[in-house]
Amino acid sequence: MQENQYILLLTRQWSGEISREESDMLKSWLEASAENVSTAEAFQAIWESSSEPTVPFNVDVNADFLALQSRLNTAPEASSTMRPILGRLIRAAAAVVLLGGAVWAYRTSFPEMVMNTVVVQDEAVRQLDLSDGTRVWLRQNASITYPETFTGHKRTVSIQGEVYFDVKHDVKHPFQVELPSKGRVEVLGTQFAVNTRDQEPSVLVRSGKVRFHPGGSSRDVILSAYQAAAYYGENKPFVVRNLTSLNELSWQSGGLEFVRTPLARVVEDLEKHYNVSIDLENKNLADCLHTAPLTNQSINNVLASLALTYGLQVKQISPAKYLLLGGSCN
Repeated sequence: MQENQYILLLTRQWSGEISREESDMLKSWLEASAENVSTAEAFQAIWESSSEPTVPFNVDVNADFLALQSRLNTAPEASSTMRPILGRLIRAAAAVVLLGGAVWAYRTSFPEMVMNTVVVQDEAVRQLDLSDGTRVWLRQNASITYPETFTGHKRTVSIQGEVYFDVKHDVKHPFQVELPSKGRVEVLGTQFAVNTRDQEPSVLVRSGKVRFHPGGSSRDVILSAYQAAAYYGENKPFVVRNLTSLNELSWQSGGLEFVRTPLARVVEDLEKHYNVSIDLENKNLADCLHTAPLTNQSINNVLASLALTYGLQVKQISPAKYLLLGGSCN
């Protein structure tokens, strides 16, 4: 790749439009020599000091380059020691013209992007709508940064904490979620949740498909509906689970739903959702298959319903601890 092409990559980096592959190429070029770093710093100064022209600005890089080269060639013959410098000067001048055109073209075609950040602190859940029609739910202590209006090829947002997305379908403008660990989730479908609360990021898919690429990993995994995956480090495998329910999303849906779910799993989901401890004394009930529609009733009402279904006796040991006694599957 020629130097001028790397200068174009620099402009893409400064404008926030650079891809991961382009960023890696640019990084390798900068690490190759101190001269490349100096070149980048010089052109960054041009970029930062440039402003949008008040009159139309047309750039013809080839014409300007040839005119400059002609003027240099008709000057008194340079010494052999000066020729490399002149060659470098010609290339740099052409690059300046190219960069100027890139600055003007970018700034006239793409106005400065306005970014918004939403942080949820006092609320249990907050819902917001993005400019493309995508809906987002943020759990308490989560945050999201997103553009006021999406521009460019990709629709990119960044998050922290636990966030659920219902993405507006747009094949021409892929949706991407950037994670704090420098990883990302690429949307191949519509509805999914991302959790970065713990040290290990995880993804759960309600419908469609997503590609989960954790930061610091050379691997990724594609997840379909009713699948979840967690990443525990480069030297450990992805943990992919096939789900029998989506009750891990109860914070977003507003309640729990069970379809032929083993009673032992029902108890686990109730404990997580209501933040209580439930002891199922009769272990023979663990495999009983339980079905119940979506509900957001209190824990006492839910346990009372279980007691009627399975002949259980509910004993409350403390405000957040329950014991289920007796009962049978039939």
